[in-house]
Amino acid sequence: MNGGNMSERLTAKQETVLGLLLAGNTQVEAAKAAGAAEATVSRWMHGNALFVATLNQRRQDVWDTRAERLRDLVPLAIDIIEAAMQPEKPEGMRVRAALAILKTQGLATGGRPRGETDADKLETSMIASRGIGQLHRDLAERLGR
Repeated sequence: MNGGNMSERLTAKQETVLGLLLAGNTQVEAAKAAGAAEATVSRWMHGNALFVATLNQRRQDVWDTRAERLRDLVPLAIDIIEAAMQPEKPEGMRVRAALAILKTQGLATGGRPRGETDADKLETSMIASRGIGQLHRDLAERLGR
């Protein structure tokens, strides 16, 4: 991660939930499969900066890997379009597939996943969004009062 507090580590259960979320499971499904309470996973998703930053980073990594695989297909897609454009080869289905690959190289809907990947910045943002009352409670808890 970019700069977050690396002395903090995710638990094995958090890692399991992350893997399940990245595989496409919902929070509820991931919690159940990992043996965690739904409320716990919800707390991690909304209040654990390291968990959220790690999830964001891994989503971006998955996106980057898939985008690279698509980029590798561009030369083949161009070859298919070129061959299909020859008057004697009306291969409409191949052309549509090739064009779909090329479109994903430009402006794929949704774009690259976003979200803060620095746990310290994310924690600061989460604390600020909770309001001043919660901020005081968090500070007192950190100071051991």
